[in-house]
Amino acid sequence: AKLKIGTQAYKQFTMVEIQKKIGFIGAGQMAFALAGGFVQKGLLPASRVYLRDSFNGSYDKFRDLGFTNFAESSLDIVEQCEVVFIAVKPHGVQGVLEEIKDV
Repeated sequence: AKLKIGTQAYKQFTMVEIQKKIGFIGAGQMAFALAGGFVQKGLLPASRVYLRDSFNGSYDKFRDLGFTNFAESSLDIVEQCEVVFIAVKPHGVQGVLEEIKDV
C-alpha cells in the first residue's frame, strides 16, 4: 500500500526516521529552511537540532523558532550529531572538511 502524504501512517513513518540529533554546519538560509521546516512540520523538536555558524548574528532567527543548541565549532556538531548537513557556501566547504576530517 502506498503512503499518502498527510496520513497518520506517513507521519508515524517519518517520525521514526528522524529520532536522531541533526546538526547543521552553517546557519544561513539553507539551514534555516531545512531545520525550520523539520520543526514546523513536527518531524522533530528544536531541541534535537544543533547549529554552528561563524556569524553569531545568524542565530537570532533560529532562536525565534525555539532553537537553543548552538555549537562552538564544526567539530562539536560532528561529535554530537548522528546526521550532519554541511550547509555552507561552496567556497567554505573545504575549510569545514579540513576541520572535521579526523572525526
